[in-house]
Amino acid sequence: MEMHQVRYFLAAVSELNFTKAADKCNVSQPSLTRAVKQLEDELGGDLFRRERPNTDPGPRLLNDYEIASRLSYFLWGSMPDKTLFDLASQGKLQGWIVGALPLFLGVVLWFMEKDSMRPLVTTWWGWVVVGVIVIMEAIGAFMIKKIVTIDV
Repeated sequence: MEMHQVRYFLAAVSELNFTKAADKCNVSQPSLTRAVKQLEDELGGDLFRRERPNTDPGPRLLNDYEIASRLSYFLWGSMPDKTLFDLASQGKLQGWIVGALPLFLGVVLWFMEKDSMRPLVTTWWGWVVVGVIVIMEAIGAFMIKKIVTIDV
């Protein structure tokens, strides 16, 4: 997995259109499409549902069921169970994903860019930044827990 592939994927998600995403990333549309396809191949599934050009010109985000299915296949290589579907339908799966994403990205960046990440643990201001991140994560987890426990 290359960082440019992730950057192109995030641009496609924000633009919901490969052509606009390619313009945003200053690359050609075929290059962006190829990089996203390579990322999909590495992850073992589609990240977008591509539809006929006459219906919708851009990619669309996956729904909760599709995210849960792909996540389960990716992590465990099996069909998701009822518990995972229940979490996805209640919005709790998104809470866990959003909560774990900064930690996951921090670990990935630590292995990819050790020199850039090292000041976070070797300087006083780096520890301040880490402290702020931990506090923000705790506040976010508390807020997400409040949101997903609302009965409707």
